[in-house]
Amino acid sequence: MVIWRGWGILALFIVLIPLSIGIGFVGPAAGFLVGGIVAGVLLLIAAVGLWFLGQWLNVTRPRQKIDEHLQSQALRYEQLFHEGRFQAAPGMAVATDPRIAKTQADAMLDAERQALRARIPINHSMFWIPLQWWSVVAVLVAFIAIIAGILASS
Repeated sequence: MVIWRGWGILALFIVLIPLSIGIGFVGPAAGFLVGGIVAGVLLLIAAVGLWFLGQWLNVTRPRQKIDEHLQSQALRYEQLFHEGRFQAAPGMAVATDPRIAKTQADAMLDAERQALRARIPINHSMFWIPLQWWSVVAVLVAFIAIIAGILASS
């Protein structure tokens, strides 16, 4: 049984599809040395793809969404100030000085940015391991395959 969240199942496909195609092309006649090296190289390539895909899905894209949200909040704060309704917190006086309002708005946005980034969920995982960290597993298996291929041929 495979357990995944989001696009976490891609870890399995990104590793198995190139591996099966590569081993299929090499075939059993090539020997264990060539098969081990081909499998190892394909796993290393898959590991690079897994790392970048996982980073984009679990780190880069959520941060971009947070930044987009904060930009819209900044525009909203600016609009409230121009309407004369900007308050840093309920019960505080309405900011009349643009510099004070800008400072308060920046402080609010920084606090919100830190709070949101601290709560970025890992949405794409397989067996509770984030997608990008499956690349480490792929690299370890690649080295084992290459070393096994070399040792089996000697």
